[in-house]
Amino acid sequence: MTDRIPSRFDLNAADWDSNPGRAALTMAVSNCMREALPLDPSMRVMDYGAGTGIVALQMSPVVGEVVAVDTHWRQP
Repeated sequence: MTDRIPSRFDLNAADWDSNPGRAALTMAVSNCMREALPLDPSMRVMDYGAGTGIVALQMSPVVGEVVAVDTHWRQP
């Protein structure tokens, strides 16, 4: 069994969304996208660079499916 070394994302993700500034910005972006885009339940959308998934979660009620994708980056 290999010991898991926490990635930079793992170390920061736990409390990333608890920062009020980040949370407000994420919600503002999500709200703008929902207002500006003609989203509907027949759509399958991708959130690239999904991070903790907050934008994907905000899109999920108005589209049929959300695929959340992010890169796997590990500091050498």
